[in-house]
Amino acid sequence: MALPNGIASGDTTQNSTILWTRSDRLGEVSFEYSTDPNFATIIGTAIANVTDTDVPVKVELTNLNPGTQYYYRVTDADNITLIGEFDTAAEIGNNAGLRFGVSGDWQGELSPYVSILNVRDRNLDFFVQMGDTIEADSESPILPGVTQAQTLAEFRTKHEEIYSERYGLNPWVDLRASTTVYGTWDDHDLTNDFAGGSTPQLSPQKQDIFRNDAGANADFVNDTQVFDDALEAFQDYKPLRDEFYGETGDPRTANEQKLYRYNTFGSDAASYVLDVRSFRDQPLPFLPETASEEEIEAYLQAAFEPGRTLLGEAQKEQFKNDLLAAEESGITWKFVMSTVPMQNFGIPTAGERWEGFAAERTEILSFIEENDINNVVFITGDFHGHVVNNVTYQEEFGGEQIETGVFDVMIGPVGIQLTVPFLEPPFNETFAAPFGVATVGFTPASLLAEQGKSREEYLALTDRDAQNQYVREILDYRTETLFGYDPIGLENSPIDAELLQGSYIQAHNYGWTEFEIDPQTQALTVTTYGVEPYSQAELEANPETITSREPELLNQFQVFATEETETVFGSPEADELDAAIDDNFDGNLDLVFTGGGEDLVDASQNGTGRSRIYSGSDRDELIAGRRDRLFGGEGNDILDASVGEGGNRLYGGVGDDELVVKVSDRAFAGEGDDTLEASLSEGNNRLYGGDGDDSFFLGTDDILAGGAGADKFFVQTGGGNTITGGEDADRFWIATSGTLLDLSEDPNTITDFEVGTDVIGFGGVFDNLSGFDDLTFSENNGNTTVSFGNINLAILEDVTANELSAANFVFDPGLIV
Repeated sequence: MALPNGIASGDTTQNSTILWTRSDRLGEVSFEYSTDPNFATIIGTAIANVTDTDVPVKVELTNLNPGTQYYYRVTDADNITLIGEFDTAAEIGNNAGLRFGVSGDWQGELSPYVSILNVRDRNLDFFVQMGDTIEADSESPILPGVTQAQTLAEFRTKHEEIYSERYGLNPWVDLRASTTVYGTWDDHDLTNDFAGGSTPQLSPQKQDIFRNDAGANADFVNDTQVFDDALEAFQDYKPLRDEFYGETGDPRTANEQKLYRYNTFGSDAASYVLDVRSFRDQPLPFLPETASEEEIEAYLQAAFEPGRTLLGEAQKEQFKNDLLAAEESGITWKFVMSTVPMQNFGIPTAGERWEGFAAERTEILSFIEENDINNVVFITGDFHGHVVNNVTYQEEFGGEQIETGVFDVMIGPVGIQLTVPFLEPPFNETFAAPFGVATVGFTPASLLAEQGKSREEYLALTDRDAQNQYVREILDYRTETLFGYDPIGLENSPIDAELLQGSYIQAHNYGWTEFEIDPQTQALTVTTYGVEPYSQAELEANPETITSREPELLNQFQVFATEETETVFGSPEADELDAAIDDNFDGNLDLVFTGGGEDLVDASQNGTGRSRIYSGSDRDELIAGRRDRLFGGEGNDILDASVGEGGNRLYGGVGDDELVVKVSDRAFAGEGDDTLEASLSEGNNRLYGGDGDDSFFLGTDDILAGGAGADKFFVQTGGGNTITGGEDADRFWIATSGTLLDLSEDPNTITDFEVGTDVIGFGGVFDNLSGFDDLTFSENNGNTTVSFGNINLAILEDVTANELSAANFVFDPGLIV
């Protein structure tokens, strides 16, 4: 076949595109294009000359019309012809709707890629090939015995393999002929975990390819020959322009290849394709999840080191400017293509993700928040699974998690397997490795045991939904339980989303994800398709079984775009604003400043919600409805979400405030001696005390953290809470209702009880319980359960029973809450 790797269009804008092919015949290749699928009228013809059959050829078409469907016909020197099509983007000012696909991570040894077989039938406006578009550091059939490509010829051969027919199928060729593509690279396009902004001598990659390179003494990995060869081969096999940075003033980016792309698609969307490999600093060293608390804290603190970069200064500043330009132009959705996740996953391989570059991560997310850049979606890869979560950030190590309205959709993989000899059986043998099975394989057995889980229990599961839920619980433990991050999913987040099918984690398949914007409502529908994963051995043993698999719909959810807010100002006097009756305030997407006076703002009867309400200098009462943000001011304010629908965020400010939660709310008390009320909680709230001597009134199934100060926690009837006292001497009143019969069957867990400093308290008069000697203590996995009779009252983590004495307990018959 004279055009063995097919044809493609890419880097398409409103008025231009790149056309691509590779011919195994020397001579001219013609590219004709038309708006007629029958080519009755030819708009123009471009010619490329093949002088080396190993090197693809490209031409650029210009002066195209926006928002137009084009067809192109490619003919080589042997008169072999293939036909493809692409759409130019609409001009800003048009809402025509948009549909595109994204995936990443595939290996030549798993070709052909049945997980993307249905893409060509989805009538996409474009597709993004998002990194790890080859695996240069694994052996595949086209280069037997080569476990790390090291020359330009080897890198090109690995790319050729991806677009070659196998077992009668060539899915990438079919896809790239059906729509335009954009793309970026990631580590396996060269070698695992490389950092282009590091030095060769500090880069211990496979077979020492940087230390043994002709440019081993260069200042940066991106100045080595092997880097240049890998990037040249990547560019050769993608329909992308050759763009370069100029004199940036930064030696790591000056005059280097530029993969960053910013494109707009009418007023529906803008896309930002990032290069997170070529300029990144040396990552933080690997830290095991079993590291000590001190080691973990030092690691997370190091991630906030100022100046460490994933993008390089030139790319970062252009990205920020382009985000602002899209928002100012009235573009609804901003899609950021990053080959590593923006969402939090905790310690495992954090150095490879945005989490390992926390200062730059915070800079970008705070820029989005401070400039009111709405509807930002990070589409990310590299970790081989579909996981969706909202994105928060900290301003400093140990700071509170700040909401952004941004969410992350992790995608892929098209096809990935792993061989990891140091893992325990059966994970030490080559296995199909989507995110779920890899997560269980890499999680230390001791950490699984802390959750009452095991590899054996996981491997016994056969239902995909059960497998996904099992892995979701592991991830939530890593993130929410250990670090206070948001759990997986958008159910209880500030994102206005509706789950239509499946769950927010699909971690046991190969596949791709589609994004579609409705032209009228601007609602975004996200759909993931996939197939059952397979290994190279399974493919080669039973090719027909694998190639007959067809992608199925696994997950679908819809997100409603944040709309323009209406600003409401209070007067210098006392005001009352009620969303149920006020003509000027309906509580939907409002921005409210109360002004002076003791004000009452009630947004509880809103519909859409998502208002932001700012208290003034006096004592105000702010009542939340649905996914609202309440901000206390200088006075002693009341921020009340107890009658709302949930998903609210309460920020106390500097006074002695009262914050009341209901369900899936977040409360941040701030400075002052605050009261945090959750006694009527329906669960899934998180309450943070901050500075000051705060008082917490507990409900059920919440997470509470005292922070600095001598805090008090009062249990009335609720249970199943996780309590962290924080700094200073805290009091945990684990029973205060006067009767133990009212307590929940689920004990509350205290994560940081400090013997000799903190105190466990009982308030009220209890039958047959009058002192320390009436309690019993039992240990399990280093934790102690405090009980009275058959009632388990509290679990003290990392405390042994023999450490406890009467001095750690107080009984106050007169204290009943």
